[in-house]
Amino acid sequence: MEAKLCALALVSALLAGAAVPAGGSQWEQTRQGWPVLTLPGDSGLTREEILHRARVKQVEADLGSFERRICVLNKGPESNQVHDTSYKTAGSARAIDLREWKDVLRVDADAMVVRAEPMLKMQALVEATLQHGMLPRVLPEFKHITVGGAIMGAALESSSHMHGDFLDGCRAVELLLGDGSVAWCSRTQRTDLFDALSGS
Repeated sequence: MEAKLCALALVSALLAGAAVPAGGSQWEQTRQGWPVLTLPGDSGLTREEILHRARVKQVEADLGSFERRICVLNKGPESNQVHDTSYKTAGSARAIDLREWKDVLRVDADAMVVRAEPMLKMQALVEATLQHGMLPRVLPEFKHITVGGAIMGAALESSSHMHGDFLDGCRAVELLLGDGSVAWCSRTQRTDLFDALSGS
């Protein structure tokens, strides 16, 4: 096991220092040090957006080849879940671990848009947006609520009488569907999915 880890670290180091491959692609590294090939179409994307896209493609590929029941592992050490989630690790369920999906992918102050992963906590979202003089329209007060939890849980706060729930402040949402496909939804695109998210 230890030798295998060393070999992987060496491959990662070699790939990270390699010359730019043909076609304009180049090697980047994930947070864990794994190599990721970035493509020419990635220009204009932040490093976090490129790595997020690679993670999504990996989960999409994993789910596409799996025919059993799936469940999402997302309960962290500071979770506000009170129900029993032991069924997620028992039996034949395929676990999709999203606990590390907690990056701010992009903050665009001009467009007043933030792209964030589902496990990003409100505290980190506020820290990222305040640097640009922004805050979400609806800001849950519990700092450990995640972006995904606020969307799916229909988070409301004192500003909700003017701005609705947390999802009402979102322009679009990227969803991983049960069949392994990824879909973008908004008020104008896949509206059936977008309208069904809040409180689901």
